[in-house]
Amino acid sequence: SEYLQQLARVDPRVMYIPLGFSGRPGRADGKVSGKNTALQAIADDKPDFFVVLDQDEFYTKLDQQNINGLFQAFPTRGGFIIHKREIWRPPCWKDQPLLAHEVVGGFWQIPCCHLWRWKPGIRFDTCHNTPTGSDGRLMSQDYLDVRNRLPDAPQMIHLGYACDRVNRVAKIKYYDARGEAVDPKRKWYTESRAMWENWKPGMELPRGAKVIPYTGPIPEILKES
Repeated sequence: SEYLQQLARVDPRVMYIPLGFSGRPGRADGKVSGKNTALQAIADDKPDFFVVLDQDEFYTKLDQQNINGLFQAFPTRGGFIIHKREIWRPPCWKDQPLLAHEVVGGFWQIPCCHLWRWKPGIRFDTCHNTPTGSDGRLMSQDYLDVRNRLPDAPQMIHLGYACDRVNRVAKIKYYDARGEAVDPKRKWYTESRAMWENWKPGMELPRGAKVIPYTGPIPEILKES
């Protein structure tokens, strides 16, 4: 947050909107209100599209350009699901290079859409992952899954499972507080996340997930890591 605040001071293209901590009681309501605040801030600019970006998600410069290409190539699509690379560096591998392994399948194969076409009236309602269009429909009904379909489709590198232990534990507590640990349909999400702490080579991950060598793109900002 401090970095973005400093960047906004020297780069007029950057807008910094501090929100602080959310005290809203509903599940993920803080994310919903935060994203809607951002949508309100860009409404006057009427952008062609917007990208939802968390602090642990990275793109190469080429893939940033390829995002533009997707929206130009498929002008009727509301959004796109792209390949999300899940970097895997548990405590037993803390001395290995950051981009040595990734995890695929199971919980880590759940699709997530971050690229959305902007339209007047677009907003986030109860779902913090998928916006609602001005017609009241979730825009997930109008996205295109381009994973493994287009050779030049952008990819996102997610470091959520390679961060330090304090942040990993905080994430687990956050999702437990949302009720996922006791939700019959989502309990295995919590079980999958818990494997970050005690996984060792040879251990099985839930629902057939596998740890494999990382062979994906390396964002320029991470090449020195």
